[in-house]
Amino acid sequence: MRQLTLAVWLSGAVAVAAAQPAPWPYLVADYSGGKVALVEPDGKIAWEERAPSTCDVWLLPGGNILFAWLRGAKEVTRDHTVVWQYQAAANEEVYGCQRLPNGDTLVGELGACRAIEVAPDGRTIHKEVRLPATGDQHVRFRNLRKLANGHYLFVALNEAMVKELDGDGQVVWSAKALGNPFCAVRLANGNTLVGCGDGHAIQEFDAEGKVVWQVGEFEPVWVDEQGRESVVPLRFVAGVERLPDGNTLVCNWLGHGYVGHGPHLLLITPDKQVVWRNDDHAQFTAVSGVCVAGVERAAR
Repeated sequence: MRQLTLAVWLSGAVAVAAAQPAPWPYLVADYSGGKVALVEPDGKIAWEERAPSTCDVWLLPGGNILFAWLRGAKEVTRDHTVVWQYQAAANEEVYGCQRLPNGDTLVGELGACRAIEVAPDGRTIHKEVRLPATGDQHVRFRNLRKLANGHYLFVALNEAMVKELDGDGQVVWSAKALGNPFCAVRLANGNTLVGCGDGHAIQEFDAEGKVVWQVGEFEPVWVDEQGRESVVPLRFVAGVERLPDGNTLVCNWLGHGYVGHGPHLLLITPDKQVVWRNDDHAQFTAVSGVCVAGVERAAR
């Protein structure tokens, strides 16, 4: 059956309900479109801000938006006032950020290969941790997170490794992932969810580094309004988020030759069914990060 549905997808015969409403408002980081945007459930953009090469975006408790862009990170109000920013060096690349409970902001710098905790003044660095990643600057890492226990979680693209560091930067846990992994998220049950980039997969690892759930390139299945089944191939799997209902929201980044073809976002059930998708190529180019409004992305 799967071979048949894949053939149907390749022929383009299956209709896509691109205008299907989302279950919630959400923020996207459109890397190739150079912007972050707040999207209403009906698909309309309620707010957007220029953000070159953005990969990470957050909706803060007060309603402001925090995002990483190529040369730093910014916090912007709904009226586009910049209330906080960190400006990296001219040759740096920045793709990950996170507002910490103490008010500092975690920023990842690929050139210096470090995680820094920047004060509310946008200049003072309260802490710096070197990240063990190899290769040329651009392929070292993408998103990173500080966990509630004070550890740091990130993926080393060039090594295809997920790594957890203690507060001093020493590796205390690691796992080998498919492809060149883009991001890692620590789940409430202690497992780690990984978007595997050009590995065209999503993987979930337990505390021993064993894969306990995986979605491969041609495994997600979509059923349209007429009940027709089709395979939705995973392209470059960028940001991933596990929602409270157990479904996984996936950024299906369409760079590397797929711009204009395929969904930007997929909501995938544990049994690998696609229950929602965003195929809006008029407003977005290639989405790398997502944040659902009203859903806490807690560090664990």
